Amino acid sequence: MSLNTYIFIHHKKQAGFGLPVAIFIITVLAMVAAGISKLGESSAVAFGQDIHSIRAFYAAESGAQIGLARLFAVVSPTVPVDQLCDPSVNIYSDHTGLEGLNKCEVDVVCSSVTNSPDTYYTLVSTATCGSGIDAAQRIVEVKAKS
Repeated sequence: MSLNTYIFIHHKKQAGFGLPVAIFIITVLAMVAAGISKLGESSAVAFGQDIHSIRAFYAAESGAQIGLARLFAVVSPTVPVDQLCDPSVNIYSDHTGLEGLNKCEVDVVCSSVTNSPDTYYTLVSTATCGSGIDAAQRIVEVKAKS
C-alpha cells in the first residue's frame, strides 16, 4: 500500500464529518442568542413594572398627604370635617392624569372613630399607575388623631 493510497483511504473516512459539527455549533449558538434575547426582554418588562410600582407608591403617599391636608386644614374647610371623613365619599379623587402624579389615578377614603374626647381618622389612599399587564397598584394607610 503506497502512501498516496493510505492518505486517500484515510481522507475518505473523514468525509462529511464537518457538516454535522457545523450544524450543531450553529444550533447551539442560535439557542444561546435566543436565550439572551429573552432575558433582555424580560428585564425590560420587569424594569417597566418596577417604574410603575414606584410611581404608584409615591402617588398613594401623595394622595394620603393631600387627604391629611384637607382633613386638618389650617383655614376652615368648605366642607365640615364630619362630612369630609365619610367612608362612602372620596376626600380626594384624581382621574385627570396630572403630570405631577405621572398619570396615575388616586383615591383617598377616610373613616373615623370617636373615643371621647379624641377622634381617630384612618385615611386609605389607593393609587394605580400604568395599564394592562404593566399596571401597578399601591395602598397607603395613614392614621391620625385630633
